[in-house]
Amino acid sequence: MIDENIKNLSGGQLQRIALARVLKRKYDMLILDEVTSSFDLDTTKKIMEYVLELPNSVIVITQDVFGSYRNRFDKVDTIEKGCSLA
Repeated sequence: MIDENIKNLSGGQLQRIALARVLKRKYDMLILDEVTSSFDLDTTKKIMEYVLELPNSVIVITQDVFGSYRNRFDKVDTIEKGCSLA
C-alpha cells in the first residue's frame, strides 16, 4: 500500500518507479545517470540487460568499478582524475 504522500517508499523503490516511467515511454535517446545506484546486484543486472536491448540510443553514466557491462556498449569513454581516457 502506497501512502498518498509516498513517505512509506524507500529511495530504491522511488528510483524503480521513476525508471519504469522512463523506460515505458518511447524516446530517441535516453541519458541514464547512475540509474542503478540504489539497487542490489541482481536488480542491476536485470535493468542493465533490459537497457542494453533497447532499440534507441542510450548514454549510461556510471561508476561501475567492476566494468560488468563495459564490453556491451558501442562506445566507452572513461574519465579518471578529471581527464578523458577514450
